[in-house]
Amino acid sequence: MLGTHRPKAVRLALPGLVDAASGRLLTAPNLRWTSVRPYELLASGGLDLDGVDVGLGNEADYAALSVALAAPGRLAERPSFLYVSGSVGVGSAFVFNGEVFSGRHGWAGELGHVCVDPSGSICGCGAQACLETIAGRGAILAAAGRDDWDALAADAAAPDAALGEVLGRVGRALGIALAGTLNLLDVSHVTLGGTLADLAPALIPTLVDELNARVLSAPFDALTVETVATAETGAALGAAYAGAQVILTDPAR
Repeated sequence: MLGTHRPKAVRLALPGLVDAASGRLLTAPNLRWTSVRPYELLASGGLDLDGVDVGLGNEADYAALSVALAAPGRLAERPSFLYVSGSVGVGSAFVFNGEVFSGRHGWAGELGHVCVDPSGSICGCGAQACLETIAGRGAILAAAGRDDWDALAADAAAPDAALGEVLGRVGRALGIALAGTLNLLDVSHVTLGGTLADLAPALIPTLVDELNARVLSAPFDALTVETVATAETGAALGAAYAGAQVILTDPAR
């Protein structure tokens, strides 16, 4: 039970393809989840959501919203950008004037499943050589022969030759995937979150070199790459913003 104080709206951030209309997580390859209905599971565990406006969304979309908005209904300083988040996998979201463009079904932004090396390894989704087979957290740890992410991230500030080679490969793969995306979307600003933000000092030089070499508009509009400080809590904060937006647009709820 939620007690005497009940929320007006709840949004749940999930790592995968979400069918918001039916309240179903279609697939989350890295979790090996297929056709999951989270709110039914929560209700079966005793959480009473009767009368609450509930909804699902992709975690990268919600994290991007936390960057685009300074507060619910108020745009941040940079409201248009491509957000790229690293974790077990790699997700992204295109934001224009504070609005996340998630596609016809809400499934846009799966940058982690763009092919960057046709001869590469098999991804958890079943396809070959997706970006996250190189730039996902597990892939980076495995390539570096490490098992401690915090230690690797600390060493990335001044990597030895072996780690530098791994991070160089990550930066190049990320740059290749992002360059194609920027050419398609006509956007010149990239914001990195999650594990990619942890490695940003080591990744950005190689990443920017790839973008400058591959993005057609680079000579005419400078490309910028930065990190976001709310990376760890971004998805939860963005989900809260999305829920609050329900109240702002319909105070009678």
